[in-house]
Amino acid sequence: MTTSNFTRRSVLRTGAAAGAGILGGTDLFNFAKAWAADQPWKPEAGAKLNLLRWKRFVEAEDTAFMEIVAAFTKATGVAVTVNNESMDDVQPKASVAANTGQGPDIVWGPHSLPFLLEDKTLEMTDVNEYLGKKYGGWVPAAVANSKVGNKWIATVIALTAVT
Repeated sequence: MTTSNFTRRSVLRTGAAAGAGILGGTDLFNFAKAWAADQPWKPEAGAKLNLLRWKRFVEAEDTAFMEIVAAFTKATGVAVTVNNESMDDVQPKASVAANTGQGPDIVWGPHSLPFLLEDKTLEMTDVNEYLGKKYGGWVPAAVANSKVGNKWIATVIALTAVT
């Protein structure tokens, strides 16, 4: 790749593919299995999750994400259904699900979404306090995008500045 072809998109594509390759197949499963064994929460027998997220922007990211989901399912026995919607459709679909009590268990959406559905979110305080203690705390932006008063209503998975 020459410097004239070196773009942000090429870096993302290569990085996502490399990340999937580094922890691909058996290694990814072994990581997921070790992670699952280390968690204080154990899934119920027959547990299933339905996740709503936006459609991919980079194909390699989607491929890597689905490999992670497959490894999680294999390691925990929890079946995960991933529904991909356009970014513009995530908020309305999450709102309908929250108001009807039917739909996804987890929504991966914009940082504003939990605040729009605050009274319908499952409190995440125990999970986020565990993660904060295990990984060295939270940056202020994560707290601002996930917490109301002393109650965590979401978990921030990434805060990235893109230039």
